[in-house]
Amino acid sequence: MIKKKSTLVALILAVIMGFSGCNMVKVNPEQDMKRVVYETKDGEVTKKRFTELLTYYEMVYQLNGYEMPKDKELTTLKEELLDTLVEIDLLKAEGVKKDPEIDPEEVQSQVEGTISNMKSGFKTEEEYKKFITDRNLTQEEFEDFIKTYTEDINYANAFIETYTDELFKSGEEAKKVAVTVNDQKLMKDELYYYLSQVELNYYMTTGSGLPTDEESIKSTYNQVQNQMAISHLVREDAKKQGIKIDDKALTEKQKEIKSQFESFYGEDVTNYLKSYYISEARYDELTKSDALTRLYEEAISENFKKDTNVTKKEIETYYKENKESYNTSTVSAKHILTTSEDLAKTIKGEIKDADTFEAALKKYQDHEEVSEAADLGEFGYKKMVAEFEKAAFELEPGQISDVVKTDFGYHIIYVYDKNIVELPTLGEKTDEIKENLLNEKVNTKLNSYKDKILKDGDVKNAKIVDPFESFINNLKEEYKVKTYPKVLN
Repeated sequence: MIKKKSTLVALILAVIMGFSGCNMVKVNPEQDMKRVVYETKDGEVTKKRFTELLTYYEMVYQLNGYEMPKDKELTTLKEELLDTLVEIDLLKAEGVKKDPEIDPEEVQSQVEGTISNMKSGFKTEEEYKKFITDRNLTQEEFEDFIKTYTEDINYANAFIETYTDELFKSGEEAKKVAVTVNDQKLMKDELYYYLSQVELNYYMTTGSGLPTDEESIKSTYNQVQNQMAISHLVREDAKKQGIKIDDKALTEKQKEIKSQFESFYGEDVTNYLKSYYISEARYDELTKSDALTRLYEEAISENFKKDTNVTKKEIETYYKENKESYNTSTVSAKHILTTSEDLAKTIKGEIKDADTFEAALKKYQDHEEVSEAADLGEFGYKKMVAEFEKAAFELEPGQISDVVKTDFGYHIIYVYDKNIVELPTLGEKTDEIKENLLNEKVNTKLNSYKDKILKDGDVKNAKIVDPFESFINNLKEEYKVKTYPKVLN
């Protein structure tokens, strides 16, 4: 029994050593750079090229004031970058076959601009060089990569433009069925039209593009397909109700919709539509039917409004619960924000008045534990985190706070101006509140109405496949692509 137990312990130790041994072996950086991250029928791509791309992205993050992701998020980013590298290389290979006109002077200008931008993220040339060498690259290797990668992107973009143009001219993608509503087929170009609106609204709200993970893409397509179906069903139902729309109102609403696109995309609106396989004639049809839907919804909302009431008690409750939102008082302040409570206390000890605050702000603004030392300007209620807001509004001009802790760190606040405005009375806000509550109730009724007609309608959503994604997947099969993401870490 003892012998068996000893053997078991030995086996466990062997397994532990076997797993931990991976971390105990010191990898030769030169050999590590030669490891293959992906291969195709035409050859292999090593970790060196991937490291060059990752270094470029690290610089971009730094240049824009962002921190690189860590742990699982970093692993995900690396896998996405590997996929990007594969796609760019495949598209470049296809692009070269088309023999596009790539202006070498334009490419060189792009390369010089990119390198100049990268260097601007560092205080000195030496810091820039060290950032590169710390990643086992030379400055020459990295800048050669920037040149070849820029060339590759130009070839890839030229191919994408040709591919999109051919698909647009064929009309093949636009004519695919996206949704069937009560046996009527709604085409994919209409889906792309509504998708472009979702993208535009998302960008205007967040400043970024739509999420591109698989679940988010599927959810977005489903949302747009439902929107298409609802628009069709609203028009059908409004006609049954006998709702009439004035031609002049329809023309004005269509102009309004078009102006939203055109004010954002400007002269590029035609190219943008082409990228979604929408012709100008079809764009005119889609904006007209969209305008008609919106006018029908406005008319239906007006009908709901006739049967909707707002009580005095509801107005009073709303005012009481939202009173602070009417407060237009402001303060103007500067602050020093640290990640260290001890440092914050040290700085606070050096500050006696406005002059010593300014001296401390200048002294510590480049300290490694100071996140920000700046003038925040004028701000009102609900613009800052609660702890900061409370402390700032309690100060009078010329006063300096004690150390204030928030989720961002430790602040020392100096208020140099304050403008307190008396809150409006319930009587002054009654009409505005009544209108807001009325609109909320009407919107709730309208949304319930849309949900009902969608549920009652015979709606079938087709599976949406992005043609370009499908093309890329076919290319990967044709080129026999194999990736090795484990090598990246």
